[in-house]
Amino acid sequence: ALREMLPSIRSAYDGIAPTDPALASLARALGRTADPQDTGRLSATLGNASVDWRTRVNAAASLGALRAQPAARQALVAALRDANAHVAAAAATSLARVETPSAEEVQAAVAAATAPRRPWQASAPLLPLLARTGRLDAVDAWGQRVADPFAQANVLAAYGAARTPASLDVLFARSGDADPRLAAAAVEGLRARWAALDTTARDAAADRYYAAFASALSRRDLATTTAAAPVLSDPAFVRRNSATLLQTVYGQMSAPEDIEPMVEIIGALGAIRDGNEVEFLVGVALTGHPALRLAARNALNERLTEGIDVSANGIDGATETTGIDWPYLARVGARPHLVLDTDRGRVVIEMDTESAPQTVQTISVAAASGRYDGVPFHRVVSNFVVQGGDFFRRDGYGGPAVPIRSEFTRRRYGTGTAGIASAGKDTEGVQFFVTHSPTPHLDGRYTVFGRVVAGQDVVDRLLQGDLIRRAHIER
Repeated sequence: ALREMLPSIRSAYDGIAPTDPALASLARALGRTADPQDTGRLSATLGNASVDWRTRVNAAASLGALRAQPAARQALVAALRDANAHVAAAAATSLARVETPSAEEVQAAVAAATAPRRPWQASAPLLPLLARTGRLDAVDAWGQRVADPFAQANVLAAYGAARTPASLDVLFARSGDADPRLAAAAVEGLRARWAALDTTARDAAADRYYAAFASALSRRDLATTTAAAPVLSDPAFVRRNSATLLQTVYGQMSAPEDIEPMVEIIGALGAIRDGNEVEFLVGVALTGHPALRLAARNALNERLTEGIDVSANGIDGATETTGIDWPYLARVGARPHLVLDTDRGRVVIEMDTESAPQTVQTISVAAASGRYDGVPFHRVVSNFVVQGGDFFRRDGYGGPAVPIRSEFTRRRYGTGTAGIASAGKDTEGVQFFVTHSPTPHLDGRYTVFGRVVAGQDVVDRLLQGDLIRRAHIER
């Protein structure tokens, strides 16, 4: 259907003003059709500094779908030097998808990764390309320049694309790192290295890999367990009794605080499919937290389960959530402001107490007590969201033992909408996100608790690792 509309999309694209926000959606649509005829259009947009950065991010992503075209790669290489870090990162991400880059393209990636005074977030997506093409010297030089743990995690993840024994040894060693961000990245790197091995190499290395993955799982850290669980469904590890280990670790965790790794373990057990896991999955599907019941039901529905009724109980169910202190909310007011002083400037979010009372209460209490101070934005996706607020762990896996409920409304996600992160219904906590642009696929799926009334330009400049220096509430 999109291809049938392509002439109209091109006509609109060519006739629209470069500053029109609708151009971003048109650029994304051209990427979905991936027609070489659109390479020139998208390249011109990407290279035009007067066009809004959101549109250029979409143009870079769409050129990634056209990376077989030399002109597309030329435009992406040029954009590695873009003054906007989001645009440069999007270009780097698309260029890194080129399976066999030319020597010139590799050298351009090296130059971008080693350029002084450039935000590390702009070039981090290039590290896998550099590792894959044998330029670990550039990866290591990049890592030596940036001490931020989020940056160091990118180095370890990039080692997953390398092929040297020394880099593999580093991954095994760092899979037990005290910092879960680094340990999880090392596990992800090991998963990539394992996937690249042929059958003979797997037979020889299986014991070493299994020991690392089993250790990461047994650590019962949310990040490392989540990273390790999926690979343990591999037949080589099942032969080493990984199914029993997965069930044992699952039994040592509890919902809702461990929802994410528990869901990954359920998925891994569902993928094993030797028949021994059915009883476990049925038990989870019939009792417990709704998010786990849903995961187990999905795992069972992907295989033959005749005679097993896991749908009768549905996936709804009451879960314990934080109570609402109505006198406190009356003092906070109907439209309190959450003020965030960040590394890039001040952001003011007007919260909606009526639409999301439990969320506003939770965030207001945390901000007033200083718990958000010094907390990083651990996740930034260009032209999508910036996410932070994890004062429990600071890596995106932290949350309270007692969550808050999902407070769904008809409010839509536009530019600057503030939402609350979730791992499933009624699992929300203290992490929040703010959108860069309209994101209708989030509507009705994530609690909307407010909107940016000042500082959207600051939101647009935030990068992964930037800090909330101080947060407070103004009534």
